[in-house]
Amino acid sequence: MKKYMLSELYEINSGISTKKEQAGYGYPFLSFSIVFNNCFLPDFLPDLMNTSEQERKRYSILKDDVFFTRTSETIEELAMSSVALRDYPMATYSGFLKRLRPITQGIVYGKYIAFYFRNKFFRKMVKNHTSLTLRASFNEDFFSYLYVYLPKYEIQQKIGDFLTNLDKKIALNNQIIAKLEEMAKTLYNYWFLQFDFPNDEGKPYATSKGEMKYSDELKQNIPKSFEVLTLGDILQKNSSPFDYSSIEPTIDLSVMPSSSIALNQLNSSKNFSTNLFRMEEGDILFGSIRPYLKKAGIAPCNGVYVGTIYSYKTKKTNDYNFALMTMCRDTCFNYALQVSQGTRMPVVRNDNLMQYKFAYNAKIAKKFNEVLPIKKVICKKLQENQKLAELRDYLLPMLMNGQVKVK
Repeated sequence: MKKYMLSELYEINSGISTKKEQAGYGYPFLSFSIVFNNCFLPDFLPDLMNTSEQERKRYSILKDDVFFTRTSETIEELAMSSVALRDYPMATYSGFLKRLRPITQGIVYGKYIAFYFRNKFFRKMVKNHTSLTLRASFNEDFFSYLYVYLPKYEIQQKIGDFLTNLDKKIALNNQIIAKLEEMAKTLYNYWFLQFDFPNDEGKPYATSKGEMKYSDELKQNIPKSFEVLTLGDILQKNSSPFDYSSIEPTIDLSVMPSSSIALNQLNSSKNFSTNLFRMEEGDILFGSIRPYLKKAGIAPCNGVYVGTIYSYKTKKTNDYNFALMTMCRDTCFNYALQVSQGTRMPVVRNDNLMQYKFAYNAKIAKKFNEVLPIKKVICKKLQENQKLAELRDYLLPMLMNGQVKVK
């Protein structure tokens, strides 16, 4: 294991300064958020920037380049890294990033250093060398203080490839979850919004001119066999208190993603002293504060949730998929915001939320529940990801200090 200063291994460069009128068209562009949220640059850069040939040459992105977030209002967001595993022709990178380009090839293995820069040891070093005025900044002086420990290149390859394989499995699970959620939303839209569920002959009901009736409550036509219900008709609220006798995985608003039913992050009950309640795997969770953030989804495991979240079970098992997708649709969030109290931080009361109305048919809801195993698959994949991430984080420091070796 050999110690290197970062300045011995990389040359540091600032990103491109751009204007608003350049954004949204042109050539691939690497943004702050992509680096912050990804250990490795994704194959596809979603952002575009209209740049010149000279700019694309000067601010290029090549294999083994490392990008750091340059400035932030919090230390936690400073010097988060992402590594390029291939060249990105025609791409440039944001002025809110710093690019570290290897001085010499064959000393640092990209997959290894990507995990090194995100491990607790390096993150602690960053925090110790950061001075916060109004904003933290990753500049040339800061860069000159940082160092890394590198084993032989062949060992870096083994460690980097092993850890990358764990991350690939996590990414694959996330793709499965995303695809299942997309399928569920599409089918829900066809069956319960457009009313093109299969009729007795297996043909789309509405398209096949199925008989409709007008609903005064919903102000629209609905199938003759449907009725109008509220969320309170199909859901019951959970409120079992937590006794704080153990440390449990916890869901609070800070770890709930927006517009996703898959809650893929967990907090810990040790970080809270009050307002915790028991949750069971598969419970439907809904964020009560600022409904416009669209935070709702499936409890990924047994544990606890914070009281700023509402937790529900369906009164009938066959209503699960229908209830989940109904609560997670934009119309429900919009309704929750309309009946919320408060302006700066609107909060929806449970009683008001449960008055949300929709068209319902028990037979079609049952079929929707049978077609897609949403709860089973998503909970299984999220739990698997949690175990893989724990394994990766547990092995990471031992692999890097030589306590554990990859054969």
